Amino acid sequence: MFWIRTPLGALSLSPEREGRGYEVGYSGGGPYALAEYMHKLIDSNGRDTAVGGLPHGQKPDPRILAWAASAEATHTQELTLEQLKAFQSR
Repeated sequence: MFWIRTPLGALSLSPEREGRGYEVGYSGGGPYALAEYMHKLIDSNGRDTAVGGLPHGQKPDPRILAWAASAEATHTQELTLEQLKAFQSR
C-alpha cells in the first residue's frame, strides 16, 4: 500500500489504476507504474495526485525507476516530496 502525506500532515492512499498496482524491489510493471506516478508528482510539485501514468510517449526518469526497482525501496516507509525530487539528482 502506498500513500501520500500532504505538507499539513494529512494522509491519503495513492490511487492505482486497475490492473497496474504499485510494487517495489524488482524489475517489472509494478515498479514502473510507481516510477511513473512519482515522476508525475515531482513534475507537478505534488499537485497532480490523480491516478494514471505520464503522457503518451513519456517515460519515467530512469533514476526514479532504478530506485523503485531496488532493494532499498522495499525498506522505505515514507518519502517527502523533497526526497522524491532528490532521486532526479542522484
